[in-house]
Amino acid sequence: MQEFYSEFEFRTEIIRSLLRSVLLKTIVPIYKANAKQVQLGVSDFYRLKSYTDEHFRQRLSVAEIALSIGKSVKQVDKLAKDNAGISVKELLDERALIEAKLQLAFSQYSITDITEQLGFNEATNMTKFFKRHTDVSPKDFRQLCRMGLRKS
Repeated sequence: MQEFYSEFEFRTEIIRSLLRSVLLKTIVPIYKANAKQVQLGVSDFYRLKSYTDEHFRQRLSVAEIALSIGKSVKQVDKLAKDNAGISVKELLDERALIEAKLQLAFSQYSITDITEQLGFNEATNMTKFFKRHTDVSPKDFRQLCRMGLRKS
């Protein structure tokens, strides 16, 4: 207040500097806290993503995954939604689907063998899963891939 009422010619610069200091003292800690929370969320998401990538073949439930990484089901679903825009279940399905497509397109394994590798109980379960996500049966997908490879 003393600077505000002074007649000193540089009083506006002094007041501006004091206000800048006050603002920085209040805003910077808030910014740092928010940045730390964002980093924690991202690193937690990478832990979740790594875990799902490593264990997708086990066809774990979301509850089992949450327990394994020390979070609640609600927390892991929020992590997935905030960072990938999809649920944990969808993350698992997406990873299994990628692996199924790779195996069908580039391996000589039978569909039954691929079914076992992906952790499905029966070939019909894998076929239903695959059709639900691609609108094509695994057998038809494999044939389409092989036709594409021959044309190249």
